Amino acid sequence: MKLTRHIIFSFLLTLLCGKGFAQGNTPCAATLMTVNSGICGTYTAGTTVGATYQNTAANGGTPTCPSNAGRGSPDVWYKFVAPASGQIIITTNAGTITDGVMQIFSSSDNTCSGTLTSLSCDDDSGPGAMPQFSFCGLTPGNTYFVRFWEFGNAAADVGTFSICFYIPAPGAALQNCNGGTQVCSNASFVGNSSGSGTQELNVCNQGCLSTEHNSSWYYINIGSTGTLQLTIAPSVSSNDYDFALWGPTNVCPPPSDPIRCSWAASSGNTGINSANNAPATDNSEGAGGNRWVQDLPVTAGDVYILLVDGYTASAASYTLSWNSGGGSSTLSCVPVVLPVELLSFEANLDIDKVRVKWATATETNNDYFTLEKSSDGTTFEEVLKVDGQGSSSSMHEYMDTDYHPYEGVSYYRLKQTDFNGVFVYSGIVPVEYHANGEFGFSIFPNPGDAKDIKIELNATKGQEILVVVRDLTGREFYSKVMIMETANGQIEAIDNNHNIAPGIYLVTASSKNAFYSQRLIIKP
Repeated sequence: MKLTRHIIFSFLLTLLCGKGFAQGNTPCAATLMTVNSGICGTYTAGTTVGATYQNTAANGGTPTCPSNAGRGSPDVWYKFVAPASGQIIITTNAGTITDGVMQIFSSSDNTCSGTLTSLSCDDDSGPGAMPQFSFCGLTPGNTYFVRFWEFGNAAADVGTFSICFYIPAPGAALQNCNGGTQVCSNASFVGNSSGSGTQELNVCNQGCLSTEHNSSWYYINIGSTGTLQLTIAPSVSSNDYDFALWGPTNVCPPPSDPIRCSWAASSGNTGINSANNAPATDNSEGAGGNRWVQDLPVTAGDVYILLVDGYTASAASYTLSWNSGGGSSTLSCVPVVLPVELLSFEANLDIDKVRVKWATATETNNDYFTLEKSSDGTTFEEVLKVDGQGSSSSMHEYMDTDYHPYEGVSYYRLKQTDFNGVFVYSGIVPVEYHANGEFGFSIFPNPGDAKDIKIELNATKGQEILVVVRDLTGREFYSKVMIMETANGQIEAIDNNHNIAPGIYLVTASSKNAFYSQRLIIKP
């Protein structure tokens, strides 16, 4: 009887093996991915082994890139919900696949059955010859689909890779927007752009720039209405400085393109001054520009963010001066208040409830947080409220629970409200829950030594669950059907004989109605 059960569950795992590696083979089998906040520290393992090439209209049609024979091979699919910013970065790392291709689609009705429209296709923008997207302008709350395949056009073009969906979080130094310095008067001062910190420029906000080289960030609070000018004068005349000015805004990093920008390739003084810009009358210029852009009309109380970027790798300083060509505005010392700096926000299923946690690096005039959820990613309702810290420069962690998730997918977001009623939203995090046949499992310690690794299962009494441990190539190291003897949880060792070598593995657990996977790291 046990052998029969094992064969049945092995067949079930074979049918679901793509899902076990965090992907499906068609848009309707696409795995729902969480959009992380911050640089990816952990990638989700994937494989196209066992997949097929999907090129019908319902499955994305023939890929639009590249233009040669690498256009289509067995592919796998993911989906994600666009965060409130409308931005997404999707990056991949090589496994046995070292040259991958990726395509992103919108759907006419936000489901896999809608008409899929290709938004972009990429071959080599990521590390090595792997693909990567840096995308903006997405509709917050909408579902988008992503196809991945190995460069080639043969059924044998398959292998492993890893993938991550995220929005970058800035750091807290002068080289990063959230660590910027406020310019408190019209007096000139000396600065030095040394190091780039976190890369906060992307296709949504870079304007004429491309990437940060040696960056310094500044905040400007306008004290009186008038015309703003600025001059960046390098102490070494051969140094090439570029700049961008965003606003009015106090959001870091800036969410859209700058209103003044220069990426002129020549060295020497640069800045905002209509007289020096003659005969050109541009607000933004590329490498062929003359280093100057038009004066900026400003209004008292407006806040602007300035990036000075040293293209030349030099330790030499620059002098930044204001309105030297007749500009009439003044700069105010009234502090620029940045919004709450959210480090992370995540929601995870715990059997029949959802555990939600988030962390802040700083808080300014923060009254409270509201956790909201939605069944469609568009219409949200309040779940709970949590008091904020007011104003704080220390990290704070928050945790709470939604005891009544929706059947199917629940979309969670965090609303942060200031004492003056101003509020902002976090990105949206999806969680999938099914009331019948659901179970939970956890692995501990993780990372850990092979002899100490245990799995804990929580399910109904008599439920049968198949647990399998594979490496990232798909090779099986452990497989066992566990029959729950009680409803209070069951703990079992994975490797009593210490047969599994140190490395990264994927542990899958499946029943007749549910399927989960979790990464396991076994330490040397």
